[in-house]
Amino acid sequence: MNYLVSQVAKDYVEVVFSGEGGDELFAGYKYLQSIPEIQLPGELVDITRRLHNTALQRVDRSATANGLLAHIPFLDGRVLDFALTIPTEYKLKPGNPPIEKWVLRKSVEDLLPSSVLWRTKSKFWEGSGVGDILSNYADSKVSDQDFKQGRKLKNGWMLNSKEEFLYYRFFYDHFGDLPNLDWMGRTKGAPIN
Repeated sequence: MNYLVSQVAKDYVEVVFSGEGGDELFAGYKYLQSIPEIQLPGELVDITRRLHNTALQRVDRSATANGLLAHIPFLDGRVLDFALTIPTEYKLKPGNPPIEKWVLRKSVEDLLPSSVLWRTKSKFWEGSGVGDILSNYADSKVSDQDFKQGRKLKNGWMLNSKEEFLYYRFFYDHFGDLPNLDWMGRTKGAPIN
């Protein structure tokens, strides 16, 4: 998705802003709501430190491949340092349901319409409108047997879904059987399907 969005953006601009780091620094992920408050600051630091292995590579490579420069303001050192000093109860506002990124939303309350500002968080692929299209496509291209036999990689990693299996297959077809995949990032706590 980042690649396709970058491709369209290139027709209009040369530089883009990415929101990477916002969810990590301001408790924007749903799973964070189930973490005890005392453990939340450490978890936010942990997932922020992991960005270089996943999202930042995706944004950088997608933008660069299309001749764009992507700026990531949430990860500017000054913003990062400041965000880490904000107490977590201002990031994940208690309630039913809790409001993620509360302090960030409040900081721009006079700049954005309420319908945008307070909307329910959605993942990039959901918000872009593709929903389950990629997952359904993978289900149609990867048999249960192929998935069962090929989901465990030589380094012991388990591919979590047919969609992830299909992405890995694209990678393997392009780069071959690399002896070491330790450099490759994986999303923390990805569910096993």
